[in-house]
Amino acid sequence: MERLDLLKKPEHPEIEAAIHCARYAIAKPLVAGKRVLDIACGEGYGSYLLKEAGAASVVGVDIDEATIARCRESFQGPGLEFRVGRAEAVAEIFARGEFDVVISVETLEHLGDPETFLRGIKHAVKDGGTVVITCPNDGWYYGDSGRSNPFHKSRYSFEDFKKLTSSVLGKKAQWSLGTGGFGFVSTPESIKTGYETVPNSWLSRLEASGAYVVGAQQELDVRPDTCSYFVGVWGSPVPVSGMGVFPVSMDTYTRMVIAKNEAGIVPLALFVGQQEELKAAEASRDALSEQAAALQKEVADGQERLRAVTEDRDGLRRKVMELQRALESSNEQLRDVRSDSSALLAQLSEVQSEREDLRQHLERLNESDASTRQLLLEAERDRRVYGLRLSAACSENTLLKESLHSSRGDARWLKGNLQEAWDLKQAAHQALAETQRQLEGECMEKSKLQEQLHSVSAQRIILEQQLERELCDKASLKVGHDRYVRLRGFVPQFVRTPLAGSYRGIRRLIRG
Repeated sequence: MERLDLLKKPEHPEIEAAIHCARYAIAKPLVAGKRVLDIACGEGYGSYLLKEAGAASVVGVDIDEATIARCRESFQGPGLEFRVGRAEAVAEIFARGEFDVVISVETLEHLGDPETFLRGIKHAVKDGGTVVITCPNDGWYYGDSGRSNPFHKSRYSFEDFKKLTSSVLGKKAQWSLGTGGFGFVSTPESIKTGYETVPNSWLSRLEASGAYVVGAQQELDVRPDTCSYFVGVWGSPVPVSGMGVFPVSMDTYTRMVIAKNEAGIVPLALFVGQQEELKAAEASRDALSEQAAALQKEVADGQERLRAVTEDRDGLRRKVMELQRALESSNEQLRDVRSDSSALLAQLSEVQSEREDLRQHLERLNESDASTRQLLLEAERDRRVYGLRLSAACSENTLLKESLHSSRGDARWLKGNLQEAWDLKQAAHQALAETQRQLEGECMEKSKLQEQLHSVSAQRIILEQQLERELCDKASLKVGHDRYVRLRGFVPQFVRTPLAGSYRGIRRLIRG
């Protein structure tokens, strides 16, 4: 366990509490009345225990702000302070020689620059002060399995630990190994009344008034490669050793001893009076063996289920790959559809442009149609004018006949000029016939204009031809007028007067 969580009990709370408290117990006899710095203090219980052990002041430092906030809430008080800071920055945070004792529990293995950290410790402790450093033996916990603690940046052997720390703090140090132990301890009758609880936690402890570590009478297997952690102490005036233990019943202790008997540490004969307990232990061992066999069967069944699940997972992966391929195909089709949509939009734009051109052309045709209608109206008006002219010519002819009948008495006088009058009459008849032909041509032209309404250019040509014929008609009328003027001198007054009236009427029609 990296840190001892004070809010949530670990799986084996007594073992975890003992292994952490044992480290701080090393410094307990060294802090009375001293200024103490606890680097990488974690949850703060170690700084609290050192202050309770009689330290004048304790400063706990940790890099995590949330952790320091919990420390302040649970423990901070007079003489006990907590700060946020990096272990490598100790020399920047504190003045030279500011502390009498510096302790750092399980910190080296987390650092990328341990030399700077050690130089910071040397800077912060006063000359002749005390330094306590511990380091876990990851070689025993993880061996050569290739696994490691994910929070550790380095793995140290005992020799690596000594070489690194002594290169900065000096070679004059007390070296020791942290390991488990067997023994006996006196404990209050009730854990509820005899133990003091660390504030805001499940952890309770009892300070031992006296303790001895008994020397083993047999060769022990405690070596640097089989211990739990390494300890180095610099500047201590006395030999130090720390321990953290928890009491167990003799039944539990007996089972522990039996488990270690194969190593030859404790003779089994010491427990002759406990044969019944041994038999019960053996029966329990047999039951445990049966449970182990059942567990192995369950493990085998679990492995079989795991294989089935793995096959299902592989099938699902294949399905996922098929779905991914289908998705890619759908995406490709979507891109094609988008491309076709772009082409259709372009065609639609072209169709809309052509539609606009056709609309403009239709407007022009409508304008031409209006113009053609106007020309037809003008042609109809001209036809009416020519009709009036024909009526006037007929009236003039009638008047001439009447004048001829009334002027029989003067026939002899006019006989000499009769041929000329006859010619004039023939010319008038020719003019009338020409006018009739013109009117018939105009009717034909009107029919053609109605049939060729959408051919504006042809209609204009026809109208121009009509205008030319009208000009010819006007010229013919002018010739008739001139002839009339010449004949007027030969025609009597009673004949000339009605002819003049007819002529003026024709001229008004022409001008109108």
